[in-house]
Amino acid sequence: MTTHRIVSHEEWIEARKQHLARETELTRLRDELSQSRRDLPWEKVEKPTRSRGRTGRSRSATSSRGAVS
Repeated sequence: MTTHRIVSHEEWIEARKQHLARETELTRLRDELSQSRRDLPWEKVEKPTRSRGRTGRSRSATSSRGAVS
């Protein structure tokens, strides 16, 4: 089991502020990474795709009607 240091209220506040700054930076970096992923270019799908759903096999919308804009 981890043993925790016992500190004064002022030391705890300072430690908490440092931890919060690290959490804030992590959130900012995660948001940047997520935006970068959303900004990735899309790849055109050249061949029809097939999937299996509850009602059986189906084809993608683009394979039977052309690209959807």
